[in-house]
Amino acid sequence: MTETLFNIGDMMLSSNDIRIFAMMMSDPERSYQSAETEQPWVRRALDMLVIAGLASRTANADGKWLNEWQITDEGDDWASDPQVQADISLANSASEMFVDA
Repeated sequence: MTETLFNIGDMMLSSNDIRIFAMMMSDPERSYQSAETEQPWVRRALDMLVIAGLASRTANADGKWLNEWQITDEGDDWASDPQVQADISLANSASEMFVDA
């Protein structure tokens, strides 16, 4: 299945990437905690957000990776643009129309 990509603020993101990023933005700590039973698409979206520099994965003091991701400062700067915010909202709405159909 081919996934639709959206060009938002010069970033090519899938609807799943955008959905996870929007969830992180709505969290007071600007983070996302993954469960062990998470769907594979969630992890792919988180990985893509890390590759894009919009999120980073958290490690504990021993350097062991945790199942927690934070929006980076660069991600905050990117998302502070009103056009990016509008595009994220539009992309989420468009994606929901196809999921509900």
